This record gives sequence, structure tokens and C-alpha cells, in this order.
Amino acid sequence: MSSLKSRGGLGVVRVGVDVGGTKIAIGAAKIGSRVLEERVTVPASTEEIALPVESLEKREAFIKRLAGEIFSVMLLCKQRGYRIDGAIGVGSPGNIQDGVILPKTAPQLGEVFDHFNLAKGLALQLDAVVSANDFWEWVEYPCERHFTVIARNDALAQMAFAVSELWKDRSFEVMIARAHHPRIAYIGPGTGLGGGFAEVEKERKLKFFTDGHIGDIIMGRDEAGRALWAERDFLSGMYIEKKMNGLSGKELAQSIPLYAEFIRELGVNLGKIIEKIHLGEVYKARATTLWSDLDRQMVKGIEIFIIGGSIGSKGRMGEIIREEAKRYLDNVQGKISGNMHLIPVPTDAEDAGVLGAISFISLS
Repeated sequence: MSSLKSRGGLGVVRVGVDVGGTKIAIGAAKIGSRVLEERVTVPASTEEIALPVESLEKREAFIKRLAGEIFSVMLLCKQRGYRIDGAIGVGSPGNIQDGVILPKTAPQLGEVFDHFNLAKGLALQLDAVVSANDFWEWVEYPCERHFTVIARNDALAQMAFAVSELWKDRSFEVMIARAHHPRIAYIGPGTGLGGGFAEVEKERKLKFFTDGHIGDIIMGRDEAGRALWAERDFLSGMYIEKKMNGLSGKELAQSIPLYAEFIRELGVNLGKIIEKIHLGEVYKARATTLWSDLDRQMVKGIEIFIIGGSIGSKGRMGEIIREEAKRYLDNVQGKISGNMHLIPVPTDAEDAGVLGAISFISLS
């Protein structure tokens, strides 16, 4: 953890990065704030930062460009009189352990990121760009002239932020206390289908468990015996585009009266995914993301589901999807135990990703 004692100015801000399949958002916020002081969004199709990455050379260029974009946010904060905390939070696709992206878990980034230490690689590039620009005097750093990067799965970023905000409401504390298990699930339908699971520990800390991946949960089989995936065949931006002849989730949200029946269908699909998780009937299609019996036992009985992502949490479409999911769960006779809670992420999905990445710093 870095020192938060500022040496003058308006105080210290922390920087967070949300690496998405279509864009990368970088922002800075004061400690404990849900308001971004500065924010930069870079399309993931921009030269040097296009995803997925196809070669080691392009991976190096990607990390350098990302470090440069992070530094641009730092400069904006400096111009306003803020100092920069020396720890950076990053939410990225993939199963990330100790900063390393495990193989076959981040297809959005590309196979060249398999086994790559994202935290170390980005920290080294940040050190280089800050040194080259003689910027260290503006950094509240944990050790001499070196950044600490804390990288975790991007879905966990939204989950971490949502929980930190929900604790401000007394009713959430009561909800946790009354639940059969102090465990929480996150489901975030956006471009793909993000997921995360955590146990609430003392002092409101989160202990994440399972690999978090829910996109390849087998929801059934088609007439040809092909496995139906939660992400590909039930709920995600890619599923919407496939079913609606190229219509994006954003376009769907802007045309609710025309597609109300399909949006309700998405809600039912969300309910079915929640049902699978609650019952512990989670069987995976990818060999690289298989769950153990212990994983299934850990998620079984979860009653509190935080719903995020650009599809699940935003606007009237998100409301309809959550309402239909709850209606489906209420009508499942004899299967669901306890009172199911579906809670939206309490801010814009993109900001939640950045703010959640920032919250990793406090959780670490």
C-alpha cells in the first residue's frame, strides 16, 4: 500500500484502468470517491491498442501505449493540483492470478497474453514513461521510483465497486446478515458475460473464489447435441447481435418498444443463469475453466446477485431484464431457497469498471 499523506496540492488521486473488449477506460478519483476527476476512453481498435493482439511485438506496443494513456491522465490530474498514488488498479479480461493472465482465459486480448504478467509488464512501462518525463515528484509511491500495479479480472472490478457503494446503505448490511451464506455473485452482461463470486469477511473485505468465469456455463443442449453456452447462446452483446441480425445492445436499449418481447426473453435467460448458479449446477464447456465440486458447493445457495454490465444495469432495458429475471425465479417452484436479491451496479457501467479497479488497491 502506498502512503496517502500528500505533500501539498489538492490531495492524492488513484488511477484505475478498465480494459474492455471494445474500449479501454482510464480514470482517476480521490480516495473513497465515486466521482472521476479525470477520464480518458480509448477505442480498442485504435492503432497500437487494437484488440485482440496478434504478436509479441504488438503486445509490447499495446502495453507501451496503455502506459502512455495512463500517464496522460496523470498529467491532467497534475494540472489540477493533484498528486498521484503510486498504486494503479487494472481490471482486465482473463483469469488473473498474482498479476499473471492464465492461458486460454482472455480471448478478447489474444493468445499472446497467455502467461503474461500484466501487472509487472505495465508497472515497468509506467516506471519508464514517468522517469522519462521527470514526473516522480508528483507521485506518492510505495517504494522508490516504482509503481505497483494490481491487476484482476474486469468483472471483479465492477463487483468490488458495487459492494463498496452498497455498504453505504444499511439495508445491504441487513441483507447480508439475513442471507443463508455471506456470499455474493456478480453477473455482468456486456460485450461478453462477466462473472465473479466473493465471500464477505470481517471488516467488509471481499474474498474472491472460483475463477469467476460464467460465460461457458452449459445451459443445455440443442437438437444436434451441441452445448448451449450462457454467453454465446443466452445473454451477452454477442448473443444479441447474433439473434437480432447485427443489432447492438446499445441500439436495442434505444428501441425498447420495438423489441420488448426479446428484452423480456433476455431477462428470463438471466433468471435461468442465476438458477444454475444458485443450485450449484455449474458445468463448464471450456477445459481451461472447469470448476471443482468445491467451487459448485461454494456458489450453491447464493441469494445476492449484483447485476452489472452495459446490458444488465443501464436504463430501462436493464430494469426490464432484472424484473423478468426476478419473476422467473419467483415462479420456479421448489428449487430456489431463500429470498433472491438482484441489485444493479449503482452507477454507469464504464465508470464502475474504473472505480472498481481503483478499489482493488484498498482490497489488496
